[in-house]
Amino acid sequence: MQVDYDGSASYSKIQFVPFIRNSDIDVALFPNPVNSGDVLYLQAGSDMEGKAEVSLIDLSGRLIFRDQVRLIENGVVALPIQNGIAPGHYTLSIVQGVRSSHSRLAIQ
Repeated sequence: MQVDYDGSASYSKIQFVPFIRNSDIDVALFPNPVNSGDVLYLQAGSDMEGKAEVSLIDLSGRLIFRDQVRLIENGVVALPIQNGIAPGHYTLSIVQGVRSSHSRLAIQ
């Protein structure tokens, strides 16, 4: 409800907003934690195939790296973790079209 300065009130129309889950993509990460300079493996779920964008984001929201990978249904994809990434906790985001997954990742 909105009340104007003159005291009149009005209601706005109700709008439906669909909710999209935060983790639509079924992906497992291993090993976790991973060492800087090692390889992180992504295992895609049964309905995952095609290109996806992978982003590593630190706790301050800064993008550390972004890469394109090709997911294979029930397959494993190797993702090299660059040398020099500081040890700590990160978010690994995987986006494929409108679907996404956000997982915590520890780098030692």
